[in-house]
Amino acid sequence: MLKHLLKRFVLYAFATYGVLWTLVESVSAFNEAWKISGTAAYVTLVLCSVAAGLWRAIPRSSVDIAVPNSDSSVSIEFGDIFKKPGCVAIQVNEYFDSLLGNHISTNSPYLYTQLIEHVSPIS
Repeated sequence: MLKHLLKRFVLYAFATYGVLWTLVESVSAFNEAWKISGTAAYVTLVLCSVAAGLWRAIPRSSVDIAVPNSDSSVSIEFGDIFKKPGCVAIQVNEYFDSLLGNHISTNSPYLYTQLIEHVSPIS
């Protein structure tokens, strides 16, 4: 996870630096009075790039996805589903995976098995 965050930080920091540098050079090409130079300007450019990299690399706690051709959206939140207030919808197939055998056990990876354990502990 840390490697992924570092990779995102570096990617967005360098991308922001490149965009800002391109804008500065483009603006200064048209008017010499607008030319930005010196240590303070460079440090400002680097600090803006680092801030943008940090802002984009921080993991999100939720993601909203708009459903095409409707006014609906799907909100995906990261965390413990059993500690969230309100109603929770858990998707299952029409067969409820009953062909898998003893799939209701305390160490089962299925979310609905964990829900059954949370609501009514399996003995």
